[in-house]
Amino acid sequence: MEAGVTSFSIDNAEDLSEAKAVMGDRITIVGNVPPVEVISKGTKEDIYNSVKECVKKAYDSPKGYMLAAGCQIPMFTKKENIEHFINAGKYYGHYPIDEELLNS
Repeated sequence: MEAGVTSFSIDNAEDLSEAKAVMGDRITIVGNVPPVEVISKGTKEDIYNSVKECVKKAYDSPKGYMLAAGCQIPMFTKKENIEHFINAGKYYGHYPIDEELLNS
């Protein structure tokens, strides 16, 4: 039975590579960056590293990948950390994907 679902959000506690292997050929995968430990409480370097890892694991998912937090971002997250998250996504996630950059 078709449910009409076009994307599936993966919590940061789940393995993004496994999700891609299990459902990547049927649905767009979303998420996986830890919202509390990384986006809210992490450093700029933590955020960039986590974004890089998520993009590296899922950018080639057959039905696509959308970078997002693994769950809701806490309300009092510093604006600069949200900006780091956005900028890291632009840096690592623009198409065509730079595989050399992801492997550096």
